[in-house]
Amino acid sequence: MACGVLVRLVRVLGAGPRMLCFAAAALCVTTAASTPASADTITLSTAGSPLGTSLFNQGWYADASPRFAENQNYFTGNLPAPSGEGPSEHRSFFTFNLAPIDLATHRITSASLVLNAELYGGTGDVETLGLFDVSTPAATLSRGSGVNPTIFADLGTGTTYGTFNVSRESMETLLTFALNLSALRDIVNTNDGFFSIGGRLLSASAPTDFIFGNSGSIPASLIVQTESTSPTPEPASVLLLGSGCAAALIRARRRKQPQHS
Repeated sequence: MACGVLVRLVRVLGAGPRMLCFAAAALCVTTAASTPASADTITLSTAGSPLGTSLFNQGWYADASPRFAENQNYFTGNLPAPSGEGPSEHRSFFTFNLAPIDLATHRITSASLVLNAELYGGTGDVETLGLFDVSTPAATLSRGSGVNPTIFADLGTGTTYGTFNVSRESMETLLTFALNLSALRDIVNTNDGFFSIGGRLLSASAPTDFIFGNSGSIPASLIVQTESTSPTPEPASVLLLGSGCAAALIRARRRKQPQHS
């Protein structure tokens, strides 16, 4: 179609072969460069496709306090242990259904976790949150109860997705945590269609030292930015297109010239 436009212009205006080649090359380069990849923003929620008895695929596991599967609060940090012997550390989890992301036609360029800060119980004005990969199956996370040392360890160790400061001033706000490249790779390589993130309060020290208290009323979100992977013209294709356009234009120019007997 682009070549046809140039041919019609030549018939009207006239042009020499050299100028035609320049015009064809310019048109082909413009065609190749004028097709930007389309970007999309996809917001996933822990409320999508509940896997357990809770409305949201989120919660906590502790090293000394039993978990109830219906509890969707993602309290993170320390509370006194039920036995009264030292603190009970709580680690949080967030699970997202990746079905809305078409990885066959799009690549992920960024991802951010959005959490409800709500109640801050840190001993300092700023606490440090660590986010980690999770190998426990998504359904097991959501349906589990009691004290599970294996899941507890999984939620706060392994590949890190970043460390972040959470301040006392952030109470009752929504906080956004930009995940690193390791998280993006794990989203792409997930096996069961669900992606989970573990949370651990790295700065927890006192028996009562926590963030995200009373956070279960709002589902956590994962905001994913994607970019289309639709193919764009390769250099060889651009050259072929340019050669074809130039040839067509020269033929049109010759037909326009008067015939001599």
